[in-house]
Amino acid sequence: PRSYDAACYAVGAAVQAAELARNKEPSFAAVRPPGHHAFADKGHGFCIFNNVAIATEYLRQQGERVMIVDIDLHIGDGTISYVEGKGEVFYFSINQKDDWPPIIPKDKTNTKNIFLEEGTTEKVYIDALQEYLIPILHSFRPNIVAVSAGFDTFKTDYDNAALREAIGGFTLTSRTTQELIKILREDETSYFAVLEGGYHPKSIWEGVTSFTQR
Repeated sequence: PRSYDAACYAVGAAVQAAELARNKEPSFAAVRPPGHHAFADKGHGFCIFNNVAIATEYLRQQGERVMIVDIDLHIGDGTISYVEGKGEVFYFSINQKDDWPPIIPKDKTNTKNIFLEEGTTEKVYIDALQEYLIPILHSFRPNIVAVSAGFDTFKTDYDNAALREAIGGFTLTSRTTQELIKILREDETSYFAVLEGGYHPKSIWEGVTSFTQR
């Protein structure tokens, strides 16, 4: 019964995190419900409002150039809908191949979607970040990066038999998110992150703390 209130607070936290990023302060919004499956006119996949999309639009309307980096196991179909036709926003994602939701979008001038096999190792994932993310950061040149931070890619989720059967997964650890943060810092790009998926408490704890440790 309190879902709507919680969803409103989640949006507010994401916008506050975006404002901190504008002031060169990295931030993490540890929110529920998540958002990247929500569309402008409907909730979807545990998501009510698209927290990252709303925070990105807040920045866009203030003249910022924003790149959304979606590291959740599942593609952010709601976020892809949001970025369509917006030249000041770029959507970059690394997701599991043949997973839910059942869409395989074609890359456009402002989107890049990479699909990896179930069970993908940390080395393969980090190699993909270095091969694809770094060149796009250099070419798109965002003022701010918004990270849709899902941790259902973590090994703890995949080691759980019920979760593996339900959603598949990768075998990542906090080293992966630390590598992403390293890339953003080396590029001197301001960033904020908003919590998305993750179903084992240990995965969420490990993922969130990897962003919040200095």
